[in-house]
Amino acid sequence: MQVWDIRYLSKARSIADIGFHKDPITSIEFEPFEDSVVTVASADNRITVWDFSVEPDVKSKDEEIPDQLMFIHQGITDVKEIR
Repeated sequence: MQVWDIRYLSKARSIADIGFHKDPITSIEFEPFEDSVVTVASADNRITVWDFSVEPDVKSKDEEIPDQLMFIHQGITDVKEIR
C-alpha cells in the first residue's frame, strides 16, 4: 500500500510504502479530523489504523510491525467497508 500526500505530488514519491497487508485492500477510510490517520481493511481479515505523523525509528529490516501502525484488529472475515 502506498500513501501519497497530494500537496507534494510534484516530488513524485509516496510518503509511505507499507507492505503489511498480504491480501487486497477492501476499504480505506481517512480520519476526518486528523489528516495523518487512515484506517485500512483487507481481505487478509485485518483492520489496521495507521498514523503517518509518527516518525519511523531506525530498526533492523527484520521488524515486522511498522512504527506508524497504531492498531490491528484481526479475525473479522469478509470486511468490505469501514467507517
